[in-house]
Amino acid sequence: MKNTGSGWISGKMAAALVVVSGLALVAYLALSAYAPQFRTETAGRANVLSKSAIGFAGLKLMLEETGTSVWVSRTRERGAYDERLRILTPDAGYSGTAVAKLVADGKPALIVLPKWMAMPDLMHSGWVRRWSAYDTTLVTSVLKGLDPTTAVMRPGEIFSGKTAKKPDAKIKDTKASIKTSFSGPQPEKPYDVVFGETSAFGPSPYPSHLTIDAFQAVAGDKWEPLLKDAKGYGVLVRLKGTQTYVLSDPDLLNTAALKNEAVAAGALALIHRLPGGSGQIGFDITLAGFDEPKGLLRSMFGAPFLAVTLCALLAAALMAFRALNRFGTPRKEERSFAFGKRSLADNTAGLIRVMGRGPGMAPRYAAAIRRLTAKTLRGGRAEDAQWLDAVEKAGRVTPTYSELLSEAETVANEPALLKLAAKLHDWKLRIIHERR
Repeated sequence: MKNTGSGWISGKMAAALVVVSGLALVAYLALSAYAPQFRTETAGRANVLSKSAIGFAGLKLMLEETGTSVWVSRTRERGAYDERLRILTPDAGYSGTAVAKLVADGKPALIVLPKWMAMPDLMHSGWVRRWSAYDTTLVTSVLKGLDPTTAVMRPGEIFSGKTAKKPDAKIKDTKASIKTSFSGPQPEKPYDVVFGETSAFGPSPYPSHLTIDAFQAVAGDKWEPLLKDAKGYGVLVRLKGTQTYVLSDPDLLNTAALKNEAVAAGALALIHRLPGGSGQIGFDITLAGFDEPKGLLRSMFGAPFLAVTLCALLAAALMAFRALNRFGTPRKEERSFAFGKRSLADNTAGLIRVMGRGPGMAPRYAAAIRRLTAKTLRGGRAEDAQWLDAVEKAGRVTPTYSELLSEAETVANEPALLKLAAKLHDWKLRIIHERR
């Protein structure tokens, strides 16, 4: 029986909620798998996605405007024949081992060291306010995986030979250094940089005199200076025997530096003079947390498993549709052993059929029909055979009961018994004048 009670939610509404929930789940999984590709830089960090003063979005735009093809790399692997220059912009305190792995393939790479610790400008999204320069130990840690003797120095720190004289103590814990750096704004001393000419790199692409706040330089046993200032501080250095280059000061390439046309022209010339710098230029953003991690979700929604995922989703949708759209009213579950007179009669008939006693009971069945007919006509009084014969004769009922009784005595199988039962039922209806 159909339930006519009103529920708090209709079937169509429930189906719609299931569909919307399923689509939302699939969308959530897909977006979770590809989240790094949709992320944008708004924190004002020093990478190519940042449009702040310390970012390199301006350099990317300038390269594109001057006809240089630029690509942004979200993967750490490079092809076997990929000889394009890749620019790496790691954050301060980043693992030197991770940086070393990125350049271990020997392909052309330029590492631009971090310098400025900046605070987001609450009035302008993506802008920053300069706070202070990072502690040099944090900047140095970026290159420790390439040369353990590396030292990053700023004006006031004196080089002695190839190694730094100042940092004779062990490098402090990174977290402690960060905490010290946030103690308050620190004034950074401007430094007059006078670039000199080297035999390995030739004349400086930058103006001969520049004033840079908190100017920093690089030194170490494995670093070969290619661009130095007049005092011998290494500004552009190369890891000996490799194509890995390091630019010590980001204020020679970042967006803030490009406001000076001469510095902008020098930045272009510097990049083009490096190996692979005349073709496509790649900016790595994996060190800034924008990489594409491999995982189960990316495999599910990427080639070649996307087709398998779509087939599985379609199969699940068809199964849900089949479960929600059943044909007809569900059948009520019945008892294994029913109660009542009908159940008793069915069980008795089944027992008689199994025992094969049906044909032999035909005469007794005919007599039972005669008694029921007599009781119906006489209001429950006892049977009167002569009176019933008179009624039969008056109604001209054929075949007569006597004929049917004779036929009952000759029944030999179940089909003949069923045919006789139909004739007896028809005889009873005629006697009592009932319509079919």
